[in-house]
Amino acid sequence: MDLDIKKFTANATRIAELTALAEGANRELEDVYRVNKKTMELLPEADKNIEKLQQLVNVTAQRLVALAEKWESHRVPLIAKYRELKELNETRMIWGDLEG
Repeated sequence: MDLDIKKFTANATRIAELTALAEGANRELEDVYRVNKKTMELLPEADKNIEKLQQLVNVTAQRLVALAEKWESHRVPLIAKYRELKELNETRMIWGDLEG
């Protein structure tokens, strides 16, 4: 009786593991299917879709340039302040060494 329970438990565990593996493989196949389906939907109007994509790339590039300029306007004063504080700290450490 105990042997039957152990076998059943082992089989149930193995089935659960196989089910989990199959579900993972199924999710991957579903992802591939969705990508392929979307690709097939876009193919008939490829020129139009390429143009839309190029426009999106251009807008994104412009946004990135604007963001870089904005960051630079924040970065420059921060670096100047950092250098100033670093120099003050080094001066303070030198004076501390001379006094100590």
